[in-house]
Amino acid sequence: CSLQMLDLSGLQCEDGRVEDSMGGWSLSVALCSMVLQARAAASRAHRRDGERERKRGLEAERDQGAIKRDRGKVGCGNSGESSQGGHRVQEVEKMDCRTNEQTLPEDESVKGIRRRMEIQRRKTLSEGKSNTSSNNSSLCDQDWEEVVMVHVRADLFVNSRSWERVRDALSQPGPLRLHCRYLRVEELSAPSIASLLSLLPQQDLLGVDIRYSSLGVSGLAMLLPLLAPFPQLHSLRLHYCNLDLQRAQPGQQGALQDMSKGLGSLKRLKRLCLTALRLPGHLRLLL
Repeated sequence: CSLQMLDLSGLQCEDGRVEDSMGGWSLSVALCSMVLQARAAASRAHRRDGERERKRGLEAERDQGAIKRDRGKVGCGNSGESSQGGHRVQEVEKMDCRTNEQTLPEDESVKGIRRRMEIQRRKTLSEGKSNTSSNNSSLCDQDWEEVVMVHVRADLFVNSRSWERVRDALSQPGPLRLHCRYLRVEELSAPSIASLLSLLPQQDLLGVDIRYSSLGVSGLAMLLPLLAPFPQLHSLRLHYCNLDLQRAQPGQQGALQDMSKGLGSLKRLKRLCLTALRLPGHLRLLL
């Protein structure tokens, strides 16, 4: 496969002006389904290959057993014929033994040097094949899940209905690796958003858009430090996240200072959009 990167970012059509267009949420669900289906197909192929190798090994063992049984039968037949043969056959065997005694030990002369060499050669080959196959199978078991064939880059739109599917697509390894350029989340709790951020590749994320999520002061204070490891992050949008700082409460100023430190840790931040956060009178302190 010569394809290495599939870039689908910027293809969402939210306004519906393009005929047969796919919205951001539908495209995100379709992409995650594709990633999971590719992993399932690769897993089935891996199991089929393993089963095929196992059957080959069993067939080879059965063939070796049959060869040994046939040799045993031939040996028994020869011994019976030799025991029932005449005096002339015994004299020929004695002459062969006298000839071989000069160069071979007694057990070597009985079994025959060529037969012993053949047995040793087959034994060495079978041991080498078994060791190679076991090593290859162990390496295959360890590495097949880590092999990425195509990297897929897209803008993801996640809500409570699609969160589990997106999480599975990001967390499970497979032949397709999902990268996110802009992440938009709606109606998700702070821990769910944190779990998504922990699964995203850090080099690709450019912006985060959080909407209609009741984060609260503690939730936003938890998320901001998680955004700091993304080196290219330059946009943060918070719409209707309901921090609920309308009334004076103990510790409120300390929470605002924590959020300010979290924003200050985003060194490349260029755009900050704050809409309906319920921060009357506190925006100056936050900034």
